Amino acid sequence: MAEDGGVSIRNCRFAYKCSRNWNGLRLTAVPGERFCGECNRTVYFCETDSHLTEAIRLDRCIAILDEVMHNGKPIRIHTMGVPGPYSEDDGDEDPF
Repeated sequence: MAEDGGVSIRNCRFAYKCSRNWNGLRLTAVPGERFCGECNRTVYFCETDSHLTEAIRLDRCIAILDEVMHNGKPIRIHTMGVPGPYSEDDGDEDPF
């Protein structure tokens, strides 16, 4: 985890980014999982690098917390989609 208790995921590349909103997805009985009625898939909230690694291996739709700038201030939003595989072109080291 990050020092402020936030998510430590870094260098996540998406093969597909979804425009849906995590809070608009249907709740399930499993914490950290929601169901998307548009694509009929479960979306898994990834809180750690190991969650993300597993999601990539299993070709899962995911949601991660992402920090973006809005009106000059950083805000956290859920970015959702299907992560792409790690490639050597992404940087000098494997992010996982």
